[in-house]
Amino acid sequence: MSTKTTGLLRVILLGLGVMAASSSVVAQTFSDSFDTLDRKVWTQVDRGELSVRDGVLALKDCYVYAGDVAWKNYSLEFKARAPEDADTVRIF
Repeated sequence: MSTKTTGLLRVILLGLGVMAASSSVVAQTFSDSFDTLDRKVWTQVDRGELSVRDGVLALKDCYVYAGDVAWKNYSLEFKARAPEDADTVRIF
């Protein structure tokens, strides 16, 4: 199975809530409005194209990730769409 997606996948991240485990619960929120592409936050995997267009994170033939390995007990909310002619779309 190919590690690259075909077609253009647009992902809008609405918010990621992070709960830290401690004696008291601390809530943190990570979000991105995608006004610009912050490459300090988003890491591109593979050689494809990654850009922000009209407030949308656009990917072609690559994957992208953000976050911290120390995050525990988190949830993710987003909207995604792909062009009608996309052969494959993977979200995980």
